[in-house]
Amino acid sequence: MNITPRIALRRFAADVWNEILTHAPRLELEVDNPGCLSTVLGFLRRYQNQLPGAWFVVTIVTPTLLMIEQPKEQPTNPMTGKPCAIRVNAATTVNETGVVEELAQVATTFPEHLTRAAFRAFLREQFGAHVLKHRRKLRALGLDYEAMRNLALGLFDKSAASLEQQALRVLTGEVA
Repeated sequence: MNITPRIALRRFAADVWNEILTHAPRLELEVDNPGCLSTVLGFLRRYQNQLPGAWFVVTIVTPTLLMIEQPKEQPTNPMTGKPCAIRVNAATTVNETGVVEELAQVATTFPEHLTRAAFRAFLREQFGAHVLKHRRKLRALGLDYEAMRNLALGLFDKSAASLEQQALRVLTGEVA
């Protein structure tokens, strides 16, 4: 049975911190003030300076309750995937309504911010890539890569308006 000790932080000296961290690989720490997190992280960094192989995961359960764990393997930053010495997991709640509203706003403003030139450049690139998928047949007909590419871009420029309309119909869901 693994019991997690809960310690109420008042004022600990460095040697008390060392004793606690040496004997408790996992502990809950009650703090008086949510602003004490930086103080706790300072103690953990000092402990790491003394024992370089020590890593910590600090989970903020509530603003005044911290769960401190010493994992066997070095933790990684969840955003970058890079190893870190101390990882702080903040308990955040997701505002689902706010997320939906923000995504709806982004989706509605996307067509306004998409320039015609950028859309055409994207279509040109995709059309060229599509033509190059058939390069074996075109190579058998005597075309090299540069000739295929130039032919594809010329063909796109000739029928750009038609291709743009087709793409817009597909994007807006007006496919017949």
